[in-house]
Amino acid sequence: MQQRIPILLQKLKELSEQGNNLSAIDIDLMLDYTRVLYADLLEIKKTTPAIQPNIPLPKTEEPSAPSSQTTPGTEPKIDDTMQYAEVPAFDIRTMIGINDKYLFITELFADDRSAYDDAIKTINTFTRSNQAIEWVNKELAKKYKWDPENETTVSFYELLSKFFPSM
Repeated sequence: MQQRIPILLQKLKELSEQGNNLSAIDIDLMLDYTRVLYADLLEIKKTTPAIQPNIPLPKTEEPSAPSSQTTPGTEPKIDDTMQYAEVPAFDIRTMIGINDKYLFITELFADDRSAYDDAIKTINTFTRSNQAIEWVNKELAKKYKWDPENETTVSFYELLSKFFPSM
């Protein structure tokens, strides 16, 4: 994951250097790289302990009477700007490459990007592969008449199986 961050940053830099010559695909690619980068950074933040500097505290005399200005047990309030955006800890989008994304949209979702985005958001709400596969079979495969032997359909189901823990 940490190895992927410099690569993503380099790809974003290369695309941004194109200036006003960006196509819609380039912009989508940049958005996808940004999402993956954001998810990776959140995961690193979650798994990396905060570093506490080992600085000795100056010796002070103990106060004879407690101060009336501070009350024990009170914590500073968190400002709204300090809270993180609500992003799922694990997002299936991080496992879908740009080529697969467009393949899924065109072949499985009849070129309906919003339907694809809605499906991905719903899939992210599940915790197990059998739940997600059951929903996909009921809601997507029937609606869009997916051929179970189609290579893209098989690839989508394999993605679901890889994304969720086996249970």
